[in-house]
Amino acid sequence: AATLWGITTANHNTAVGNFAAAFANGDDNVAIGHNAYAGAIVGGHPPQMMRGTDNVAIGSNAMFFAQGAGTDSTASFNTIIGSLAYNYGHKNATTAIGYGAMSSSIEAGVGNTAVGYYAMRINYAGSQNTALGFMALQSNQNGSRNAGFGYMALTNSRGDDNVAIGAGSLSSNITGNKNIAIGTAALT
Repeated sequence: AATLWGITTANHNTAVGNFAAAFANGDDNVAIGHNAYAGAIVGGHPPQMMRGTDNVAIGSNAMFFAQGAGTDSTASFNTIIGSLAYNYGHKNATTAIGYGAMSSSIEAGVGNTAVGYYAMRINYAGSQNTALGFMALQSNQNGSRNAGFGYMALTNSRGDDNVAIGAGSLSSNITGNKNIAIGTAALT
């Protein structure tokens, strides 16, 4: 197994798993699992390096980065737990826990928290969001300062400053802003 493969200047990293922390040149990172916190070689180009610090990535492909030729990640201060969680992500101060949590969040903003199966799966630029529950805020894309708590709460929302508490609450909200929904299927 190629653990800590391609490291040239990093210090104080821990890696367990095939290709865990491969191409990781940042300091003080923990990678546990196949491809956890790993850069990649895409199309024969030079490897994409993981240059961030103080990250924890646990799970197969957790925080795996394969963005595109010539792009390195400087993501720091992230806690990522779960297979496919926050893969492609490269921003700071993110917490993603659960299978596929924030898994397609290519340009996700900072300060997001996603807990649950595919919670906040698609988040391109939104910041300061909180998703707790199965597929909560899963199609967020660009929305910021949203809070979705419950099974599929705010699942289709792309707006800002929304709060949904309860299964399916605000699930039909696409671009609406500054809404509050409390209860099962509230404001759907």
